[in-house]
Amino acid sequence: MISLPLIIKDLFSRIKTVSEDIYTAMNNLNKDTDKKFTNLNDKTDLLNDAINDVSSDLNNKMNLVDNTINNVSSNLNNKIKTVSEDIYTSMNNLKKDTDKKVTDLNNKIDLLDDTINDISPNTVSEDIYTTINDLKKDTDNKITDLNNTVNSFDNTINDVSSNLNNKIKTISEDIYTAMDNLKKDTDSEVTNLNNEVTDLNNKVNSFSDTINDALSNLNNAQDGTETKIEENGYLKFPNGLIMQWMACKPDNWTAYFPIEFPNACLHVQVTYKNTHYGDDTTRQTIFNLNEVEKTCIRYNFYGDFYETLYIFAIGY
Repeated sequence: MISLPLIIKDLFSRIKTVSEDIYTAMNNLNKDTDKKFTNLNDKTDLLNDAINDVSSDLNNKMNLVDNTINNVSSNLNNKIKTVSEDIYTSMNNLKKDTDKKVTDLNNKIDLLDDTINDISPNTVSEDIYTTINDLKKDTDNKITDLNNTVNSFDNTINDVSSNLNNKIKTISEDIYTAMDNLKKDTDSEVTNLNNEVTDLNNKVNSFSDTINDALSNLNNAQDGTETKIEENGYLKFPNGLIMQWMACKPDNWTAYFPIEFPNACLHVQVTYKNTHYGDDTTRQTIFNLNEVEKTCIRYNFYGDFYETLYIFAIGY
C-alpha cells in the first residue's frame, strides 16, 4: 500500500513542476508581448515620422502655391498697369497730336476766312469768288468730318479702355476663382489627411490600450498563481483556491499554516512519521484533530513513537 506521505510528496512535486511551467510560460509570453509592443512602438514612430514628412512636404507645396499665386498676381498687376499706362500715353499723345493738327487747321481756316473776307465781288471776278467760297464750304465740311472722326476716335479709345478694363477684371476674377478653388481643394486634402492621421493615432492608441490591458491581465493572472515552493509552502490559484503544506514537530498541540486562509479552511490531511520499527505492537500512537481554523489546526497527540507531522490543507 502506498503511504499518504509519498502521495503528498508526489503531489507537491507535480504542483511545483506545473507552477514552474506556468511561470516559464507566463514569463515567455510577457517577453514576447514586450517585444511585439516594442515593435509596435517602432512602427508607430516610423508612421508618425512619415506623416510629419508628408505634412511638411504638403505645407511646403502650399507655401509654394501661395508664393506662385502672389507672384502671378503681382506680375499680372504690373503688366496690366504697364499696358494701361502705355495705352493711356499713346492715346494721350495721339489726342495731343490730333488737337495740334486741328488747331493748325483752324488757324489756317481763320487765315483763309480773313482772306476771303478781304475778297469781295468788287475786287475779284465772280468766278474766283465763287470758287473761294466753295473751297471754304468744302473746308468747313472737312473740318466737321475731322471733328466727327476725332470724337469717334475718342469714343473708340473709351470703348477700348472699357473693354480692356472689363477683360482685365474678368481675367483677374478667373485667376482669383481658380486660385481660390485650388486653395479650397488643398485645404480639403489637408483636412482629410489630418482626419486620417487622427483616426490612425486613435487606432494606435486603442491597440496600445489593448496591449496594456493584456499585459495587466497577464500580470494579474501571474499574481493570481502566486506560489512558495518550500517545505512549508502554498499555492494560490486565480479562482481563489489555496493549497498549503507544512511539516512540524508535534510538541505544542497547535500547527500554524504558512499563510492565513482569507475565508476558511475546507479540508486538512495529517500524516505523522512514526519512529517505531519492529514487532512491538504493545505501544500505540493516537492523533486527535480538535479544531480547524483559518490560521491553524489544534490537536491532541498521544504516544511514544512520533517524529514529524505532515499537514496538507485546502481552503480559499
